[in-house]
Amino acid sequence: MSVNLNILVVGLLILSLFPSNEYNNDYGLSNCIEKVGSSFIRIDYGGFEQFLDEFSLYKILPILKKSLSLELFNWKGRISRGELIYYYIVYQFMVLLLVILIYSIGTILPTILLKNIFLSSIVAIFLIWCFIYLLKVLILRLHDSYSSAFWLFGVFIPYVNVYVLYLILFKGSWRYIDASAISDNISH
Repeated sequence: MSVNLNILVVGLLILSLFPSNEYNNDYGLSNCIEKVGSSFIRIDYGGFEQFLDEFSLYKILPILKKSLSLELFNWKGRISRGELIYYYIVYQFMVLLLVILIYSIGTILPTILLKNIFLSSIVAIFLIWCFIYLLKVLILRLHDSYSSAFWLFGVFIPYVNVYVLYLILFKGSWRYIDASAISDNISH
């Protein structure tokens, strides 16, 4: 029995857009206010309706340009759960381009020994590029959920990988808020 991983990932990405019913908690779940040092951060998300209102295919081209430049090696910044879908679309577009490139090279070049070496080197370069791209996207998403990039090592540890999946797909974005905007009924 084989499971198509793309269907599973797209399904989890779509599920991650639905907002949580939790409003105030102390455990890092979405839609909460947490005290960090002397500051406060709010972790919330607008929901699936907001994502659909803001969805545009024009947001894909800048992501593709960044992934084709040296900006690919910039690990600073963050991406929200909604933007994670755009990055996944760009990844699928990159794979489609590779398949078209390999097919066209395979049909154009004559059957010689150098064709196999050339095709295998293109595939190797593409796999390294995809690995760096995936690593960057996961690190940026972890930064957005107010988590350390070192949580990626938890992907290889059983049971911890479920928590890392939660951090990447389900935990909301954070932003600093003014301490005077917090009402007195929220515990600090």
